[in-house]
Amino acid sequence: NVNPKDYHSIKKLSPLWEFFNKNDINSNTTKDTGRLVHKFRAGQQVVTKALEQNKIDQVFDVIVNGDMVKTKKPAPDIYELMVSKLGIKPHQCLAVEDTEVGILSAKLAGCDVVFKRNQRYAVNHQTADYVIDHLAELLEILK
Repeated sequence: NVNPKDYHSIKKLSPLWEFFNKNDINSNTTKDTGRLVHKFRAGQQVVTKALEQNKIDQVFDVIVNGDMVKTKKPAPDIYELMVSKLGIKPHQCLAVEDTEVGILSAKLAGCDVVFKRNQRYAVNHQTADYVIDHLAELLEILK
């Protein structure tokens, strides 16, 4: 989980945000998925405030959280909501996940999945399409 106080670390990914903007890629995430601005267990107001305080609130076009869907992971609902809000098809979405449940959720929705290794716990990531150690590695996948 990402602590709202640690959102400033997302700023370190400015080359990734620049790539998104230059190539007209939606930089979106679900708050209970991936690891860009994800795994937010905090409520919407807390997340919004933290993003604003760190001047990264404009990075994301859509932010959704588990409170917005009836069925939690591993159900695909949160990804289905996200792609619906973006107006894209699931196969156009590259999900970044760090748990087996998250990978399954994204796969059930029809998304390609990047597994971000997490040293805190072992995860069966065999169904992920890509495996990375650092978010900066996303640039190589997206190019």
